Amino acid sequence: MQSFQEQDYTKRFDLSLWRKLIKVAKPYHKNLIAVVLFMAVSAIIDVIMPNMNAYAIDVFIANHSTAGLVGFVVAYALLTAVQVATIFGFLRQCGIVETGTCYLIRKLGFQKLQELPFSYYDRMPVGYLMSRLTNDTQRLADTIGWSLVDLCWGAVYLVACAVRMLTINWRPLLHAVSADQQSEYDRHIHHLLPYEQLYRRCDTPDKEYLPVPSTWHCLQQRFCRLPSR
Repeated sequence: MQSFQEQDYTKRFDLSLWRKLIKVAKPYHKNLIAVVLFMAVSAIIDVIMPNMNAYAIDVFIANHSTAGLVGFVVAYALLTAVQVATIFGFLRQCGIVETGTCYLIRKLGFQKLQELPFSYYDRMPVGYLMSRLTNDTQRLADTIGWSLVDLCWGAVYLVACAVRMLTINWRPLLHAVSADQQSEYDRHIHHLLPYEQLYRRCDTPDKEYLPVPSTWHCLQQRFCRLPSR
């Protein structure tokens, strides 16, 4: 047998490989859709649960009252049951996708090995081929079956949190946008106004220069068309 040199795969992203993986996962598209739905419901419930706790503290504990407690307990129990059902559902569906794609990849690999000439096996050790058909295929199956879990849950959770924060109080968003605008203007303001209009010398031991308080407000009136005070 000729000396074997294992190839080092340094290419980080191969679009053609992912296209092939999508074709492999196509028979399980219904299971993947189910995973997306389960994770979306789970993320929404994760956002609702802290609000349920806040409601219990504000209504029952702060007011020392038990009015409506039965309905709250029933609603809380239903949410918990739905959360448990979604967890069981996505675990089952991800397991089906993982085992199915792993079996299909190994089947295609074995068929490909049967079509190769005998000279190929003179160059490739059997142990190397067995490792590729076991470890690597398992990693691919794990990627296909479980990659949507964190992706879908994280995306829906962030959107749901943002919506809930806006329904609670939308004013901090305006402050955040205003701060972003201020930082953007600060990078260009030195090209618009002279130094004396941007900073003033304070009567401090270091005689430091500080920004003029009214400068940013004037710029907001100039660029953002804010009403004057």
